[in-house]
Amino acid sequence: MSNPPVPSRELVEAFVDVEPWGYGEDLESPIGVYGIGLGVPALALIVLGVRWRRFRSRAEQAERAEAAASATHELKPGPCVLRGKVGATEDGGPAVRVTIEQSGSERKEKNGWKVTWSEVARKIQQRPFDLVLADGRQVRVEPDAKVRLVDALGPWARTDTDGATRVASASLDPGEGVFVAGELTSVASAQGGYRGGAGLVLRPGPVEPMLLSTQGLAAPARASARLYARRARWVVVATLVVQLLALPFHVAVWLGSPQVATVEKAWIVTLPPTKKRKHVAYDHFVRYRLASGEVVQDQVDEVDFAKVVKVGEGQAVPVHVSPLETTLGPHPTLDGRLAVFPEGALVVLCIAMVVLGRPRGWYEASTSVTESSRLQPAG
Repeated sequence: MSNPPVPSRELVEAFVDVEPWGYGEDLESPIGVYGIGLGVPALALIVLGVRWRRFRSRAEQAERAEAAASATHELKPGPCVLRGKVGATEDGGPAVRVTIEQSGSERKEKNGWKVTWSEVARKIQQRPFDLVLADGRQVRVEPDAKVRLVDALGPWARTDTDGATRVASASLDPGEGVFVAGELTSVASAQGGYRGGAGLVLRPGPVEPMLLSTQGLAAPARASARLYARRARWVVVATLVVQLLALPFHVAVWLGSPQVATVEKAWIVTLPPTKKRKHVAYDHFVRYRLASGEVVQDQVDEVDFAKVVKVGEGQAVPVHVSPLETTLGPHPTLDGRLAVFPEGALVVLCIAMVVLGRPRGWYEASTSVTESSRLQPAG
């Protein structure tokens, strides 16, 4: 069996921008499928991968610090992380209490009432306390007003008669397990020894504030790393879906070939006005026969139709033949319905996954939340 005829350079140049109606022109399909459908998600995955690696590295560093804090070792002056239980404070109160005050404003929307609660004040109360290590040793801890407490925030409570103000607090109480990151300082006085004599006191470092965490040092970084990993997976899944929809184009590129066909008929169908379309419309069709004898029919736009009519019935035109479909014109192409919307949605998803910030705990940023409710008076 002889090979099908290949279109000449002159024939290709004459029909280089011809394709079925709704299909991509010469370079539109490869740019869309490979440039947008693969290039954009690749860039998004690079950004997400860098962010994932940054937080994963922070988590690994924190995990090493947690392991060192849990091991028994000699205490020396300098930066350190210790793990233990909060011992007694001088007046029996919490070692640290953070109280957040929010002000609410309500508004009526189409789907009901919304209340936006915004932080207006944050108060930190701290007391010196003993940290009881696993081996029974005690270390004096002296947090300052810049101490950072990582703990669960308690329930919100209304504090005024019109319900526009509410407060919530987190506290580090005696008996709770906690990681403490700070700097051990040698103090040779009754003030530092707490019970008199020389001793080591854990205080804030010269640069970073003291960190007290009941949730572990690595938990926030691990959560952020998981977030960016999930976003990367969404991008990968969406990319695979888009590329699966573009399968006819991939097959045409890798398994298809340009051939020569013979025009059998070109005609116009007149469409009468409808309720949505007040004017007469026209659809243009071309039917052609391949060297194999197969007959194919394509709808084309008015410009491409004029080029085919100019050639005339019985004349040669270039077509692109692949195992999945045959299309008029010398280049592989893809139906825009399988490309434009999916690729646009993929681009939007990639931008969202990169631009959207990560959720921050109340201990990392000012708190703000919008709820579907109304302001209710206290009590």
